[in-house]
Amino acid sequence: MGKKETTYDEETKKLGYSMPDYYDFCKTHYMRPLFYRMILWATYSFWAGFVSFATAFYAYSDGMGIGGKSGRTNDMWAMAFVSFTANIALHHAQIMLTIRNYTVVLMGWCVFSMLMFIPFTVSFVDFWVGIPLLHRQYSEILGLEAGMFWAILVLSALLTSLPILMFKAAKMVLYAPQFFK
Repeated sequence: MGKKETTYDEETKKLGYSMPDYYDFCKTHYMRPLFYRMILWATYSFWAGFVSFATAFYAYSDGMGIGGKSGRTNDMWAMAFVSFTANIALHHAQIMLTIRNYTVVLMGWCVFSMLMFIPFTVSFVDFWVGIPLLHRQYSEILGLEAGMFWAILVLSALLTSLPILMFKAAKMVLYAPQFFK
């Protein structure tokens, strides 16, 4: 007497491969690398957040934290504003580093995105009636603290973009050079 075929055996014949073997292949070649990339991305996100906060926090406070040498609380608005601007600059740097197909439409959207923040949103908040920080943000960008603002912004964007750039360079040179000619 022969062995009775189950629905599983019938489906395996139709597919042409074994489902447990396919599951093992997917686990090894799709899920495990995805998990590793997720861990690396979470680590990178922590690094980027730390850098964008810490550079502003310690630069504006003479390396003392929130309390300055005089014992007074330093400018938390400036620290938050430059950290937020650094995150926006990092976002645009990531777009420039990871996209290989530069088009006029992409560049137009990037310029539009930056213009939505610096002139539009900053002006909206600066000139909104009833806010006690009237004209405060433009004094950060263009006023007496402009050197510190732009230095922190560039430093934060560079320190957070370098890991992406190094990964991309290693991928292009070592891992798969045939795709990056």
